[in-house]
Amino acid sequence: MSHVPLNAIKISQALANTYPRVKVITETTSTQTEILQIFSPLQPFDLLVSEYQSQGRGRLNRTFSAPPSTSLLFSLYLQPDRNKNEWGVLPIVMGHAVAESLRQFTGLSIQTKWPNDVLINDKENGEKKIAGILCEVRDHGIIVGIGINVNIDTVDLPVPTATSLSIHMGAIVDRDKLLISIANEIHSQYEIWESPQSSISNFISHSATLDKKVRLELTNGEVKEGIVAAINHDGSLTLTSGERFTVADVTHLR
Repeated sequence: MSHVPLNAIKISQALANTYPRVKVITETTSTQTEILQIFSPLQPFDLLVSEYQSQGRGRLNRTFSAPPSTSLLFSLYLQPDRNKNEWGVLPIVMGHAVAESLRQFTGLSIQTKWPNDVLINDKENGEKKIAGILCEVRDHGIIVGIGINVNIDTVDLPVPTATSLSIHMGAIVDRDKLLISIANEIHSQYEIWESPQSSISNFISHSATLDKKVRLELTNGEVKEGIVAAINHDGSLTLTSGERFTVADVTHLR
């Protein structure tokens, strides 16, 4: 599969009204770390994109990698006006934005999995992870890291439960156009979240976790099972038993 580099000028020009500072680099250890060095001090909607990450990070210190110029790997900085106790829902908001953009761009069945994964769901293969999101508080804001499997061959996928857009589309996906679409949708959904009228219902319409029977693996090693009753305004998850969780690894059970 041929891999076309991102067009930094095209991306910067298309996003100039919403992302004043955009930088596309060839390689980094992690965009989550590099954004702090490239943009100093950070300003709202700074956007750093890399063709390759040697030490890409996910939740719970997991790592992942993909061949250069096959994925969309980027971090952006947000400085919410809302109270910090409400920031926990941002992975849900960002996941919804990515899912909404991917649905519109590809026509595929895209869903979100609490708290920070984006899935492709089809009848033949079931749920497969297409993207992951990592939100980290830094000073007065949040750095949002997003990784999306775009033009990755099956043999290069990091785990059997992952997939890529090109596998499902049967063709190479234009990463420039896709990045622009996703960045614009993130900006729109973030503005909705910042408005006083927003509620969690605005951001869970693509959730595959809501009403699903799940297994939750907690950070202390404990395992819980139950049916998801709600995803709450602070980003936490509630089971029908009434138990509430803010951090857990989720497996959807059939």
